[in-house]
Amino acid sequence: MRRISMRPARWLVPALAALAVLAVIAVMWLQRPGASGNDVGVAGGDAGQGSPPYAGSSPGDDPVPEPDKPDPLEPPPGGEPGTGDGDVDVDVHAGMIAATGYHVYDATHLAVVYTNGVPECYGAAGTPRVEEAADTVTVTIPRTPPTSDGDTACIDIALVDSLDITLDAPLGDRLVRDGSRDGAKLPLESLPNEDPAV
Repeated sequence: MRRISMRPARWLVPALAALAVLAVIAVMWLQRPGASGNDVGVAGGDAGQGSPPYAGSSPGDDPVPEPDKPDPLEPPPGGEPGTGDGDVDVDVHAGMIAATGYHVYDATHLAVVYTNGVPECYGAAGTPRVEEAADTVTVTIPRTPPTSDGDTACIDIALVDSLDITLDAPLGDRLVRDGSRDGAKLPLESLPNEDPAV
């Protein structure tokens, strides 16, 4: 006859230990930032609150909020100047696009380089204002309003472009400055098809 022991089965202790570990993990999961009591996994819970944007939602949940439309008065990604020896720490005035440098075609023709976001979302460069003085040429690039409606998806990408400027007098040794950044000095850049080493 087989003897029955009052000792618990060997598997019971490891099973209870595993359940205790799972309980600790579940408590930590629910206490993480952005968690809600409805979080079940990637596809469950409230999309936009700690779960990826592709996560689904349950019937009756609030619709997933659309990302905010970019502010056309904010500099777009990559829109802050950062090349050459210009004054890069000066903020861009609202409604303006910061120039990042300039090219010289000849004594009275320049191309002012700027960085902007997608024009439909951030607005396009308007007609530049040019103020010539004895020792400086100040160029201000206004931003036109965006043309997209609220249903347009806007991507964060920096687009480099330039505007051609015709001066009344030869540039000579005058400094070129950016009017959108309180007259920050713009660096002279080589033309894209020029070899800067020559």
